[in-house]
Amino acid sequence: PLELLRQWMQYSFWYDLKKQTQKFVKDAQLVACMGHPGGGRTTISPRTLHCFHVLNMTFPAEAQIKRIFGSLINSHLTSFDEEIKPVGDLLTSATYEIYTRLVAELLPTPDKPHYTFNLRDISRVFQGVLQAQRAFYDTRDSLIRLWVHECCRVFCDRLTTQTDSELFMGVLNEKLTSAFSVPLKSLFKEGQVTQFGDFLRTVADDKVPPYEELADFGKLKSFCEEKLDDYNMEPGMQRMELVLFTDAVAHVCRIKRIICLPRGNALLVGVGGSGRQSLTRLASYISEYKVFTIEVVRGYKSELFREDLKKLYEMTGVNGQDTVFLFNDTQVIDNSFLEDINGMLTSGEVPGLYAPDEMSNLRESVRADVKAAGLPELADTMWSFFIEKVRSHMHIVLCMSPIGENFRNYVRMFPALVSCTTIDWFSDWPADALKEVAAKFLEEVRIGDDQVDNVSSVFAQAQTSVLVESKSMLARLGRPNYVTPTNYLELVKGYCKLLGEKRKSVGEQASKLKNGLQKLSDTAAQVGEMSVELEQKKKVVAKAQTECEEMLVVIVQEKRVVDEQQKQVNIESEKISKDEIECKAIADEAQADLDKALPALEAAQKALELLNKKDMAEVKAYAKPPPAVQMVLEGVMILRKSDPTWAEAKKQLGDPNFLLQLVTFDKDGLTDNVLNKVSKYTKMAAFDPEEVGQVSRAAKSLCMWVRAMDTYARVAKTVEPKKAKLKEATAQLAESQEMLKGKQNELKKVEERVKELKRKLDATQSKARELEEQERDTQKKLERAAKLVGGLGSEKTRWEALCLTLDQGQTNLVGNMIVCSGAIAYQGPFTAPYRAKLNAAWVDKVKTLGIASDALPTVGNVLGDPVTIREWGICGLPLDTLSVENAIFVTRSRRWPLMIDPQGQANRWVKNLEKSNKLRLIKLTQSDMLRALEQSIRVGVPVLLENVPETLDPALDPVLLKQTYKSQGRLLIRLGDTDVDYSEDFRFYIT
Repeated sequence: PLELLRQWMQYSFWYDLKKQTQKFVKDAQLVACMGHPGGGRTTISPRTLHCFHVLNMTFPAEAQIKRIFGSLINSHLTSFDEEIKPVGDLLTSATYEIYTRLVAELLPTPDKPHYTFNLRDISRVFQGVLQAQRAFYDTRDSLIRLWVHECCRVFCDRLTTQTDSELFMGVLNEKLTSAFSVPLKSLFKEGQVTQFGDFLRTVADDKVPPYEELADFGKLKSFCEEKLDDYNMEPGMQRMELVLFTDAVAHVCRIKRIICLPRGNALLVGVGGSGRQSLTRLASYISEYKVFTIEVVRGYKSELFREDLKKLYEMTGVNGQDTVFLFNDTQVIDNSFLEDINGMLTSGEVPGLYAPDEMSNLRESVRADVKAAGLPELADTMWSFFIEKVRSHMHIVLCMSPIGENFRNYVRMFPALVSCTTIDWFSDWPADALKEVAAKFLEEVRIGDDQVDNVSSVFAQAQTSVLVESKSMLARLGRPNYVTPTNYLELVKGYCKLLGEKRKSVGEQASKLKNGLQKLSDTAAQVGEMSVELEQKKKVVAKAQTECEEMLVVIVQEKRVVDEQQKQVNIESEKISKDEIECKAIADEAQADLDKALPALEAAQKALELLNKKDMAEVKAYAKPPPAVQMVLEGVMILRKSDPTWAEAKKQLGDPNFLLQLVTFDKDGLTDNVLNKVSKYTKMAAFDPEEVGQVSRAAKSLCMWVRAMDTYARVAKTVEPKKAKLKEATAQLAESQEMLKGKQNELKKVEERVKELKRKLDATQSKARELEEQERDTQKKLERAAKLVGGLGSEKTRWEALCLTLDQGQTNLVGNMIVCSGAIAYQGPFTAPYRAKLNAAWVDKVKTLGIASDALPTVGNVLGDPVTIREWGICGLPLDTLSVENAIFVTRSRRWPLMIDPQGQANRWVKNLEKSNKLRLIKLTQSDMLRALEQSIRVGVPVLLENVPETLDPALDPVLLKQTYKSQGRLLIRLGDTDVDYSEDFRFYIT
């Protein structure tokens, strides 16, 4: 590129390679900027340099710098106490001297490319000091402590090694002693600089919170933990499980300080898993800022990145939302991303971000604000106002990793990443932090309070030893291994998980064996009891059988009596049945005779009922009745045993009850004499109701009554003997039936007694059968128990020994799982000799601290299952120790495995292992790779990503980091801009 620029500057044209013609660029000038050579920046060729008019921008003189910053600090201190006012010049001189010492002694190197200092660093120190308020800084020492804190934040926080930090603290202490006559240890307890902040004190909305010293670390930590809990309770937020140890709280305060400063931007440098992004989110939440980040999807290029930047500019410049733009180096798909961010840091603008019409809309969005500010409503003014508004509300936080060459290249290519940001270097976690993190997670594991500190110490030693062996392996084998806090978290969390799983499995095995031993013991004790019980039951069965036989004899005797009585009752029943038939025949015959007279009697009674007093008066009215009427009345008088004359009849007809007397006439009391007298009339041909009726209707009815009484009386005379005979037969039948009933009652009693005896017999026999069944069952149990005790007698000894081993193993799990979880978390990249060395060191540490463990626990003998290992061998896994350990790492690790597999062994093994689970194969070169991955995650199908290069697609980060969250009871993961249901059965392999 420089030679092309030189060609244009010398000849004003370039060649068109396709048309082979010259292309002239007229009326253009070139202004170029570059840093001084050195620190990764090279010189340019003299051929190019001679085309420029070179201006060297020299660093300002000491007097100028002191005058600039001295004026600022002294102006601010004019309202402070007289004791404090003279401190301004001293602070200015001390700051400049520290700056010059650091520039001279801490030079940039390939490992420390960010060791470049400029005037912005001095200005940041004073920017922090100028936040002091008189009410909270009323002594000279309090202001000096603030200045020391700001120097540490600006200069010391970027230092990478303990040596450099000690050098800076030595220079600082030297200046404190020479300029202020106050050593560092007298300012701060044990010389440890405390944190400053403006977020612990609550003030009114119209007041600025004081930037004060946060001396009470316990209160500070509690506040951060409360804010973390509040953050995790926010809907839609991905939960952060953070342990806020001392360094973590310090980083939160540092990030909070940076983003709350005007145009405050941060560069956080640390390895993955050190908490850069999580602590930034927490600091932003404390500041009530919104966090904006990009979602990298497959095919994410510069165009999409700029669309995201437009959203960011709208949030800050149009909506006025205080926003933290969190950007990670893993999101650098193209260097143009950092080029745009470099422009945002220096000028706030991204060249070519907006089209002219979009710029016009943005100008209009701030027109009212420009007018309110009293500025001219010109296009350039409104655009500048918009950019300034963006810069005032946007704070860029860059997260970089120092591993590899990328960080060095980014700093060299884009100098604003260092010059326009405040750098915070995330160093390795100290031992105290490692122990604190471990203790936090071990609270959920039952290992005893006395063991928590020891286990935490082993964890810390494991992290340290792996760092040492990684350096050794790099020096001897040239194989780098990067140990990050993520490994340590994997160690601690993996330990908790493995310990719980192993305790459960070992406890179940021990419980089964103990149950078996208890059964054997119970069986042996029950054999003797069953023998005694069997003899008792035999006696009871024999007794029951004797009772059954005796009762059967009684029943047979009683049955004979019942049969005799039954026979007699049957004979009597047959006789009575015959008598009943004869009685019925007599009754039927008498009734038949009566039935002949009854119709006439009923007809006569009905005829009488039809007569009334008028009819009787009509008959009575005859002075001389007709012969037929007189004849009928004479017959009536005869039946009434009266004088058969008209006079007597006329007299009785006058009786009001005459008709009633006829109706209720005692027809059964007629004598033969009366009947003979009446028969003389009834035999007359003229004594016919029809003929009489022609003369008188009343006489007809009386005629019918007379004839009916005659007929009935004659029939009754015939029936009377039969009735007497029937009465006699009925009496005899009743007597016989009474006798039969008595015999039947006696028979019934006997039968009931027999039934009761049979019931008792059945119950006794049932009981006897039940007792016999119990006897047989007891006999079988006794035989089986004897076989069990005899057959398992030899096993009992082995089971008891195995139970003791398992109980001891349960105790030793605390130490064994330390070694196993450490192996899973760290040993994957190491060769066999290094693994053995690490194992030996950890076991020795475990033994030294008195933690229970096996003699020489390894992953293979603690977590390896022979059956499972045999199945792995069938699937194609080589059964050497290293391969088996690797397979355990793959199946037991909480993180997805990346298998370096030059011979394809792991690839074949995974394919065979997951064949039954419908393993899906994908490659990064597939166009539908992410779609296939989404489908697999949703349905829980294992996925094998084959042939990956050194750099993975950033779109895979959510899957690799398992960034799942719950929403409305669903477990989700966000891939790009899509929320996907996450199945717990999903597994991911990378080769």
